[in-house]
Amino acid sequence: CELKLTLKKDHLVELKKEGYQTKTVVIANSLGAGWVAADLLLGIPAALVGLVGSVSDADEGRHGEMGLTMMIFFGAAVAPVTVDAITGAWNSFDQREINTSLEKIK
Repeated sequence: CELKLTLKKDHLVELKKEGYQTKTVVIANSLGAGWVAADLLLGIPAALVGLVGSVSDADEGRHGEMGLTMMIFFGAAVAPVTVDAITGAWNSFDQREINTSLEKIK
């Protein structure tokens, strides 16, 4: 049997068959710290480049371009973090399969 589960919460799966004891299995979700760190580590340099570029533009008197440069690089830094947080891409389940046996009722 195949189930489609959302990654944003834990799930209880109840296995039943007539003449057998019911078994409940917990499928827990967890935050993938590696993905969060990757998003932040890749996003921070983009934000810094945007900040440095906007300061450089301002020093050269290009104030109109300063805002655009900052928006582009800030967006490049914030977009992956925001999208991954909203979609649940940082989450994963502690198991992908349930492999168990039901005990016959005596």
